[in-house]
Amino acid sequence: MEFMNRYGHAVSAQDFAAQTRYFLTDSFHLQMLEGQQTGLAYYLSAAAESYVAMK
Repeated sequence: MEFMNRYGHAVSAQDFAAQTRYFLTDSFHLQMLEGQQTGLAYYLSAAAESYVAMK
């Protein structure tokens, strides 16, 4: 998130978690992430949700 906020577009923890949930429902993004590493899309989503819960 720090990288995205510094070099991309501003994003909150809640926004990032919502984006990772979308990745799980969109076949293009799901296949892209899972093609890089099995379980990556689910890991990102779980990590984002955990981060939001800590805030």
